[in-house]
Amino acid sequence: MNYDYYLGIDMSKLSFDYCLMDGKGMVLKQGDLLNQEESIKDWIRELGYELGESNFWKKTLVCMEHSGYYGAPLLRQFSKETQTNIWIENALQIKRSMGLQRGKSDRVDANRIASYCLDFRRKARIWQPTRSNIERLGLLLSHRDRMVKNLMSLRNTVKEEEGYVSEKLHEEMKELNRRAIEAMEESVEEFDARIEELLQSDTELAELTKIIKSIPGFGPVIAPKIIEVTRGFTRLTDPRSFACYAGVAPFEHSSGTSIRGKTRVSHLANKDIKKMLHLAALVTIRKGNIMHEYFQRKVAEGKNKMSIINAVRNKLIHILFACVRNHTTYQKNYHHSLA
Repeated sequence: MNYDYYLGIDMSKLSFDYCLMDGKGMVLKQGDLLNQEESIKDWIRELGYELGESNFWKKTLVCMEHSGYYGAPLLRQFSKETQTNIWIENALQIKRSMGLQRGKSDRVDANRIASYCLDFRRKARIWQPTRSNIERLGLLLSHRDRMVKNLMSLRNTVKEEEGYVSEKLHEEMKELNRRAIEAMEESVEEFDARIEELLQSDTELAELTKIIKSIPGFGPVIAPKIIEVTRGFTRLTDPRSFACYAGVAPFEHSSGTSIRGKTRVSHLANKDIKKMLHLAALVTIRKGNIMHEYFQRKVAEGKNKMSIINAVRNKLIHILFACVRNHTTYQKNYHHSLA
């Protein structure tokens, strides 16, 4: 779809730079603004007025990079004040599309984002506001992950000193850190309780949680993660897309007659989800579980064990999306009605 105007925004914590182009790539306006809701509100109202356009925002495609919660004030004001088309793109995608570049500043980056917006407008995926419960779930999970990392770091530091420093000194450090460790453990438990309460208070999220937990290897930690990254299965809607996102989808690696590499997965992935899928796969290949016979058969055929485990991860993803699509929990002895 073509638009009359293309607006590139380079977001930072305290401010953002913007660059407005027309359909021919001519810069119409460029500047910076404080990242505060009142400033943004006035800017949204004034920009269209300055150009003499009554429906300016409906004719404009806005492109900005993923910037976490730094972009939240801007997105809130856009949702309240306009019906504009917002495209939130991966920063690496924009960077790699530009070819060789020299120099960097916020002003230059805003110009480059506007150019990207114009050049690749046919690939634009229009942003939709996230449901409030899923937004809250994302923040709870983010803070929980940070707390768990700090807890593990403190535990490991105390544990690794044992046997290397004197026993008396080790006991002193252990006692000094005990309260902090206990407080962190209580915080993690509180986060888990809040997450579970949130999931059960929302009918749709409760149903998705029930479906995910019914699949072997998928427990209470991975279930909310999957719901959050898929936005309740509205952002990543098919197993192949999710497998790519998680870094378990295999891709061919070849070129002409000179490169005949092995099929491999990409390192561009959500490593937390990939790790959880790996642990789930290890559970399901144990004796008595659903993938045990498949794993043993492939090993007997001489297949690489990591390749088999990756295939199991993909099978679990396909099972997950099939269950969500059919609104049913996993059934071990399921028989298709047409079989």
